[in-house]
Amino acid sequence: MEQSAPQSPSCTSTITISEGLAGRAQSRGPTAVDFIGAREPQLITYGFYIDEDAAKMTVVAVHPDSAPLELHMDIGTKEFA
Repeated sequence: MEQSAPQSPSCTSTITISEGLAGRAQSRGPTAVDFIGAREPQLITYGFYIDEDAAKMTVVAVHPDSAPLELHMDIGTKEFA
């Protein structure tokens, strides 16, 4: 019987970047990474990616278990909503 490794919970969001705001999105991304990283040291990974057309930004957060994911959603919603 083959067993698979447990999956880490993750949160992925894709956001449409409003026309003319690509530069702002690119400059705020590293700030968001630093902000979240300082408040959530248990994160396995956190990053953002902007597509070639600078039309969409995808944010990915991978957590060790569900408790930090819930914290992440609470922190992120308050800061970035």
